[in-house]
Amino acid sequence: MLNNTKRGKYGEEIAAFILQQWDFNIMETNWRYAGFEIDLIASHGKVLHFIEVKLRTGTAFGFPEESVDDKKMSHLQEAAEAYLSVHHQWKFICFDIMSILLKDNGYEYRFIEDIS
Repeated sequence: MLNNTKRGKYGEEIAAFILQQWDFNIMETNWRYAGFEIDLIASHGKVLHFIEVKLRTGTAFGFPEESVDDKKMSHLQEAAEAYLSVHHQWKFICFDIMSILLKDNGYEYRFIEDIS
């Protein structure tokens, strides 16, 4: 059984792998600002994506994406503002969730784009 830190890292690795298959360029992983963290920052075309990765091993407490609440979104947006203050070239941004549900024989995922 994976602990929370290892599970989160595993989820981020799965998410990065999937996104790279879709020609996303992973620019940052676990980018931190003032105690907040952005799991993945990736570019796709002219759009910069700030991606929250959620992984669960079951749905007893709901699907992974359901754990992204208003407070988490606020933190993600604040960290994104800090990132953009240094990386001015991005004119188009998007906030996304990569939801991953582990299964006995692998995983299933949902990529939910533009959640803000």
